[in-house]
Amino acid sequence: ATLVFTVVVLGASAISYFFILRSSLLSRIYEVSVYRALGVSKGDISKMFLTEILLITTITSTVGYLVTTYFLYRFQLLVEDFTDIIYISPVSIVGGIVVIYVVNIIAGLIPVTNLLRKTPAEILSKYDF
Repeated sequence: ATLVFTVVVLGASAISYFFILRSSLLSRIYEVSVYRALGVSKGDISKMFLTEILLITTITSTVGYLVTTYFLYRFQLLVEDFTDIIYISPVSIVGGIVVIYVVNIIAGLIPVTNLLRKTPAEILSKYDF
């Protein structure tokens, strides 16, 4: 049950980051197409969005994860005599943070890489400003 819950939460996080970055990309699509037309590399544009993903993940997901982990740890201390369902360790905390960043980076870069496959002319002609 815990594994299913974890997969559902990570899936929801990935979908939300996909749509957050997609909407950010669509609002800045003219900017991206101009950068590409001026010769900015795909890697530099990806780095720009990667920075945005890391910032959003740090402010939202990581803070929420750490607060939830703290409350689960406090709960673990209260009921440790009764059950061993919840076990919070430093390894699980670090592993959770790594998984959150990996999932959010992959889900966030999908719309960017899909757009960067097109030429600047294709981007400008497909999206009407």
